[in-house]
Amino acid sequence: NPGSARFHLLLKGIEGDATVEIFNMQGQRIQAFTAVGTETELNLGHVPAGTYVVRFAARNHSQVLKLVRE
Repeated sequence: NPGSARFHLLLKGIEGDATVEIFNMQGQRIQAFTAVGTETELNLGHVPAGTYVVRFAARNHSQVLKLVRE
């Protein structure tokens, strides 16, 4: 972090699938999907450079991360 368009996420400590949501700094959700397993890739090539918030939630764990796209 920062990165260009693709980001690799390692979702440690989760059980089962996780819901991943990406928000811009105005709080608008720009993408949402279900991550299967503990690793997933985000492709933000369709959004402008800036700072984003990534929230993932699984049955036993949730986390919020800041992500900077160059």
